Amino acid sequence: PWALFDRGLLALDRREYRQALADFDRFVAIRPIPAGLINRAIARLGLDDAAGAVADLDRALADPQTPTRAYFLRASALD
Repeated sequence: PWALFDRGLLALDRREYRQALADFDRFVAIRPIPAGLINRAIARLGLDDAAGAVADLDRALADPQTPTRAYFLRASALD
């Protein structure tokens, strides 16, 4: 699954949000960890899917180990 994660990150860097979303969808299906959910939320924001991004970030924030930046991303998505 980590190859999907890395490919998703590369797609985010290239602003290929559809490809990134597809990779993170598959990654999260295998490993639903905060890092995958946060990056999938970023891909969703790139595709103007704020509601989907908020849902991913809410799910990520349920884990106490989630980095603080998820709160800031969620605030941006809610705007």
